[in-house]
Amino acid sequence: MLDWEKDKCLLCGKEAEKHVYKDPLGDKYICSECPLYAVPGFWNVWIKYFAIEEEKKALASYLKSHPDSKGEFKEIDTEFIIEALKTLPESRLLKKALSKKIKVKREP
Repeated sequence: MLDWEKDKCLLCGKEAEKHVYKDPLGDKYICSECPLYAVPGFWNVWIKYFAIEEEKKALASYLKSHPDSKGEFKEIDTEFIIEALKTLPESRLLKKALSKKIKVKREP
Protein backbone atom coordinates (compact mmCIF):
# COMPACT_ATOMS: atom_id res chain seq x y z
CA MET A 1 0.00 0.00 0.00
CA LEU A 2 1.21 3.51 -0.80
CA ASP A 3 2.20 5.85 2.02
CA TRP A 4 0.03 8.97 1.81
CA GLU A 5 0.84 12.06 3.83
CA LYS A 6 -1.41 14.91 4.94
CA ASP A 7 -0.87 18.20 3.12
CA LYS A 8 -2.82 21.01 1.50
CA CYS A 9 -4.30 20.68 -1.97
CA LEU A 10 -1.95 22.30 -4.45
CA LEU A 11 -4.87 23.89 -6.33
CA CYS A 12 -7.56 24.86 -3.82
CA GLY A 13 -5.63 24.87 -0.53
CA LYS A 14 -8.02 22.53 1.33
CA GLU A 15 -6.72 19.62 3.42
CA ALA A 16 -5.60 16.77 1.17
CA GLU A 17 -3.42 13.68 0.99
CA LYS A 18 -0.46 13.37 -1.35
CA HIS A 19 1.98 10.73 -2.57
CA VAL A 20 5.05 10.88 -4.82
CA TYR A 21 4.20 10.70 -8.54
CA LYS A 22 6.67 9.72 -11.32
CA ASP A 23 9.67 11.54 -9.87
CA PRO A 24 10.72 12.87 -6.44
CA LEU A 25 9.30 16.33 -7.22
CA GLY A 26 5.92 15.10 -8.51
CA ASP A 27 2.86 14.33 -6.39
CA LYS A 28 -0.59 12.72 -6.61
CA TYR A 29 -3.35 14.45 -4.66
CA ILE A 30 -6.60 13.29 -3.09
CA CYS A 31 -8.70 16.32 -2.14
CA SER A 32 -12.34 16.45 -1.05
CA GLU A 33 -12.95 19.52 -3.27
CA CYS A 34 -11.00 18.59 -6.43
CA PRO A 35 -11.08 15.49 -8.64
CA LEU A 36 -8.09 13.14 -8.31
CA TYR A 37 -5.03 14.65 -9.94
CA ALA A 38 -1.30 14.11 -10.36
CA VAL A 39 1.36 16.71 -11.10
CA PRO A 40 4.79 15.83 -12.53
CA GLY A 41 7.82 17.52 -10.96
CA PHE A 42 8.29 20.63 -13.09
CA TRP A 43 4.65 21.71 -12.94
CA ASN A 44 4.40 20.75 -9.27
CA VAL A 45 7.22 23.16 -8.45
CA TRP A 46 5.76 25.88 -10.69
CA ILE A 47 2.32 25.66 -9.06
CA LYS A 48 3.75 25.58 -5.52
CA TYR A 49 6.20 28.45 -5.88
CA PHE A 50 5.36 30.58 -8.89
CA ALA A 51 1.64 30.36 -9.78
CA ILE A 52 -0.45 33.24 -8.51
CA GLU A 53 -3.81 32.60 -6.78
CA GLU A 54 -5.86 33.37 -9.92
CA GLU A 55 -3.87 30.78 -11.86
CA LYS A 56 -4.36 28.16 -9.13
CA LYS A 57 -8.10 28.88 -9.08
CA ALA A 58 -8.26 28.56 -12.86
CA LEU A 59 -6.46 25.19 -12.68
CA ALA A 60 -8.84 23.94 -9.96
CA SER A 61 -11.90 25.09 -11.89
CA TYR A 62 -10.67 23.57 -15.15
CA LEU A 63 -9.88 20.30 -13.37
CA LYS A 64 -13.40 20.15 -11.94
CA SER A 65 -14.89 20.55 -15.41
CA HIS A 66 -12.35 18.19 -17.06
CA PRO A 67 -11.70 15.29 -14.63
CA ASP A 68 -10.22 11.98 -15.80
CA SER A 69 -12.92 10.14 -17.75
CA LYS A 70 -12.17 6.85 -15.97
CA GLY A 71 -12.17 8.36 -12.47
CA GLU A 72 -8.41 7.94 -12.14
CA PHE A 73 -5.73 10.56 -11.48
CA LYS A 74 -5.80 13.33 -14.09
CA GLU A 75 -2.29 14.40 -15.04
CA ILE A 76 -1.74 18.14 -14.87
CA ASP A 77 0.64 18.53 -17.81
CA THR A 78 1.66 21.39 -20.11
CA GLU A 79 -1.37 21.05 -22.41
CA PHE A 80 -3.76 20.96 -19.43
CA ILE A 81 -2.18 24.06 -17.89
CA ILE A 82 -2.28 26.06 -21.12
CA GLU A 83 -5.95 25.16 -21.68
CA ALA A 84 -6.83 26.02 -18.07
CA LEU A 85 -5.04 29.36 -18.21
CA LYS A 86 -6.83 30.29 -21.42
CA THR A 87 -9.86 30.83 -19.18
CA LEU A 88 -8.12 33.81 -17.56
CA PRO A 89 -8.24 37.20 -19.26
CA GLU A 90 -4.59 37.84 -18.38
CA SER A 91 -2.05 35.12 -17.66
CA ARG A 92 1.66 35.80 -17.66
CA LEU A 93 2.47 32.10 -18.20
CA LEU A 94 0.01 31.68 -21.05
CA LYS A 95 1.25 34.77 -22.85
CA LYS A 96 4.84 33.56 -22.59
CA ALA A 97 3.99 30.01 -23.69
CA LEU A 98 1.88 31.11 -26.64
CA SER A 99 4.42 33.67 -27.82
CA LYS A 100 6.99 30.88 -28.17
CA LYS A 101 4.72 28.23 -29.70
CA ILE A 102 2.76 30.23 -32.25
CA LYS A 103 4.53 32.03 -35.04
CA VAL A 104 2.28 34.14 -37.20
CA LYS A 105 3.15 34.50 -40.88
CA ARG A 106 2.01 37.76 -42.31
CA GLU A 107 0.92 37.70 -45.92
CA PRO A 108 2.01 40.67 -48.07
